[in-house]
Amino acid sequence: MADAVKEAFAVKEICRAYGISRETVYNEIRRGRLRALKLGKKTIVLKSDAEAWRNSLPPLKLAARGEAPLPRGARRQPRRLSPRLATDEAAIR
Repeated sequence: MADAVKEAFAVKEICRAYGISRETVYNEIRRGRLRALKLGKKTIVLKSDAEAWRNSLPPLKLAARGEAPLPRGARRQPRRLSPRLATDEAAIR
């Protein structure tokens, strides 16, 4: 008997294949980035949909040396002390 090629995967199999959590899979489905189907009570993802999702992921952008990476959509701003913190620091010195 020839080996059958799987064309659909359960959520657990997607997690194992891509090294992501169950929560991440369901978040991607909820956001419409990963297409899923219901087969009775089971949620399945077609192989072609999983590959399309993987190919749509943005590339990793590395921060310059010494800089921490910023969260998505955040902008680097200069550090400012709050007025209360500034007076507390002056009192400490």
